[in-house]
Amino acid sequence: MKAAIHYIITTLSVVVTKFTSGSVINTTYGIQHGEITLKADVKGSIEEILWKWNSNKVIEVVQDLKTEYGQFEGRIDVNVTTGDLTISDLTDDDNGKYTSEVQINGKLQYSTHELEVIDSVTQPQVHCEVSGSTLELLCSSDLSPLTSYSWQGPNDPGTVLGSELQLQSTESRDSVYTCVVKNPVSELREDFAVHHCFAGGGSIVINLVIALGVLCLTLVIVTGIWVYRKRCSKGHALVGNDEDPEPNQEKSSLMKGNMNEQEDNSKESMLPPVVPPGQVKDEQMAQSSEDSKEKAEETRGTDNIEEPFSAGQESTKKSGEEEEDMANETSKGLSENSIDMPSKNFSDAEVSSRPQGAEQGTTEEEISQGEGKEEQPDS
Repeated sequence: MKAAIHYIITTLSVVVTKFTSGSVINTTYGIQHGEITLKADVKGSIEEILWKWNSNKVIEVVQDLKTEYGQFEGRIDVNVTTGDLTISDLTDDDNGKYTSEVQINGKLQYSTHELEVIDSVTQPQVHCEVSGSTLELLCSSDLSPLTSYSWQGPNDPGTVLGSELQLQSTESRDSVYTCVVKNPVSELREDFAVHHCFAGGGSIVINLVIALGVLCLTLVIVTGIWVYRKRCSKGHALVGNDEDPEPNQEKSSLMKGNMNEQEDNSKESMLPPVVPPGQVKDEQMAQSSEDSKEKAEETRGTDNIEEPFSAGQESTKKSGEEEEDMANETSKGLSENSIDMPSKNFSDAEVSSRPQGAEQGTTEEEISQGEGKEEQPDS
């Protein structure tokens, strides 16, 4: 009932008429950024035309010459045959009273219009409320007083006015009702199936189940990705350990080789220098020649001594010769050993020290014996 009263008031406000100075003013509605045509309502051959907006000139036609004024320049046009005025790209600034003055056969004819620019209706929304055995459909759109609501359905012979529609719970669930929302410049519709009224309670549960399922699926996917990445990281670590032993073995072998080289170098440094067999023989021959020269000089010295020392001189010569022979035999034995056993290396000190020490010891003893013999005759 309230919806019907609201619709009636809205309709009356649309068709309300105003009485000003004995003339009737009809309200005309235009849509935002739309176009509207205001009628001159004249008959006869038109001589001149003038349109005014709130007492301001809008357009003037004199002898087929058109002149536009003010904010309407470029947005208006006038029909020189009917006198009608067309305005495009409407805005709220175009609201107001429009008056036409048309001259026919030397006389002026007048018409007045009240223009109001409004928005189109918004898309309606329908929802259902269940109360016992009653179903109530509610339609909502904008709150403008010019907006009207009506319903169209399969069981109603005509249109039901208002934003609310009551049905019985025995209504077929396959039934579809349409909410129609309109104002003087636009109209929109929204269909609603009755079965949505009964699926509302269960839809909440269904939505919750779906949400939980999506959440569980997300957790499973995230967990699987985490486990996969963890396994991949472990696999890379194992592969790295498997690939590392070869470089490690190479490094250890290199280290062992360096250690062996160092040990060989240390052993070589500890061994006596290797002397070629020929060089050893030459050195021995040179040493024996030097020894023989020294013995010759010593023998020459003993020739100048008196006869009492002749016996000692002869013994000294014999011992010197015997020592020289021993030295020669020793050098020959060494040379033969060096040739037969090249792996054994002897230093110069070892080769030269043995015969030289023996020769020196023998000579000193003989000289001391000779001197003793020389001293005895003097006494």
